[in-house]
Amino acid sequence: MGTPIRSVKVVSDGRRQKLKQETEELLVRHGLKLSNNPQLIIVLGGDGLFSYYARTTDLPLLFVGLRGKEPTASRAFLADIEYSELEDAIELLKSGRYRLEFHPRLHALVNGKSKGTSMTDVYLEKAREPGCLRMRVEVYGPVNYIDFVIANGVIVTTPLGASGYYSYPDRISGDEVNVKGRAYLPAGSLGISYILPTYTLRQGSNTHPLRYSIPDSCTVVLKLLREGDARLYGVGKAFRGYPVGMDDVVSITLYDKPAMLVRLGLERLDANKNK
Repeated sequence: MGTPIRSVKVVSDGRRQKLKQETEELLVRHGLKLSNNPQLIIVLGGDGLFSYYARTTDLPLLFVGLRGKEPTASRAFLADIEYSELEDAIELLKSGRYRLEFHPRLHALVNGKSKGTSMTDVYLEKAREPGCLRMRVEVYGPVNYIDFVIANGVIVTTPLGASGYYSYPDRISGDEVNVKGRAYLPAGSLGISYILPTYTLRQGSNTHPLRYSIPDSCTVVLKLLREGDARLYGVGKAFRGYPVGMDDVVSITLYDKPAMLVRLGLERLDANKNK
């Protein structure tokens, strides 16, 4: 059981302002107060929007999935409920029949200055210019690695983000795409994956890593070995990423404040059984 919810804020992307207004009217009709200082933020959308708000606020979040009909629309894997379930969810929120789930966030810094956090993944990737990035990837902590990499980029992910970009190798099946391919990481770990590498080498060995997991107490350091059009994505409010040059040092660690997600799952099932 959680604290009964009395005040909320609704957010969505710019394409769904009418739906956002209708949702606010629904919440008010059910006795909830709209506030800019709410107990809970209700996010209407898909995984991209969910990830954005999870890295830009410390408030509890309820992800309400809006799955588009287009083949390339978001699948909203991170959603806790569908929009059609929202009215039932309101009553559970008001009575405190939910639980808070805490998910680790990554903290990305460039030259020691914070660029923001991410609940899912952070990736350094080439932008518009052709050619691969040449990088040195260092891991420090309970395990220590140094990799030399020629690739389109590198992904660092949390367990919650492992089913996203980090899973791209699982979706390659011969000459086809396995749309159900997904990777999983255990709690307490982070994942590192190189994006379409042409070459990798681990210092002091003859191994050529593509993807691996590390304890989440590790620090990951990224450096370019040759100038390239590289950008850091997945953190902060910069949708086009932060430019990274040869003189820059990117460090990624676990953030000290986890994301808080509202989960209604078991409580919702119990409520339906009693109807």
